[in-house]
Amino acid sequence: EYIDNSIDSAEEFYQEETNSYSKEINIVLRKTKDQVIVEDNCFGITKFEKVVQEVGNSDKKAQPWTNGQFGYGIYSFMAACEKLKITSKLALDASAKQISINRKQFNTDHQDDVQFPDLNFVEFSNSSGTKVELSGFDKKMWQQYNFEEIKNEIEKHFELLLKRHNLSIKLIDELNQIEYK
Repeated sequence: EYIDNSIDSAEEFYQEETNSYSKEINIVLRKTKDQVIVEDNCFGITKFEKVVQEVGNSDKKAQPWTNGQFGYGIYSFMAACEKLKITSKLALDASAKQISINRKQFNTDHQDDVQFPDLNFVEFSNSSGTKVELSGFDKKMWQQYNFEEIKNEIEKHFELLLKRHNLSIKLIDELNQIEYK
């Protein structure tokens, strides 16, 4: 889901006539001892507050080149872990916006009752892009996390996009010292 979101964000730089991106696009999925981090140098999340604080409300449904439509994908973390931290910066912004969301926030009878924390403004390593940090994995889900399977799914799901020039998707398993590009 989060690599898909990065690729959707990279479309802002895609040039169909050359089948390439106007800048080197780098998407990295990193598995640490207890986290999964997806970071990119793509466009960033426009309307950040709306995307992360209004469940089921996606602007992607009007964009024919993206996969997202419903605004629930960003919350897919709840199927596997407790916490999602999103940091995103647009090129024209002075700093990045950041929010941490906990699965427990959704323990309510009505979607409208979900309370979101305030946004933080932080530094970001790229001029634009997004960083998603997933943590607090359910033990059973963490044990099922298969790095090779993630690689195969990315290759299968994004086969045509991976043929584009200036696109790099890197998978790094720090614990087992495995790296795929």
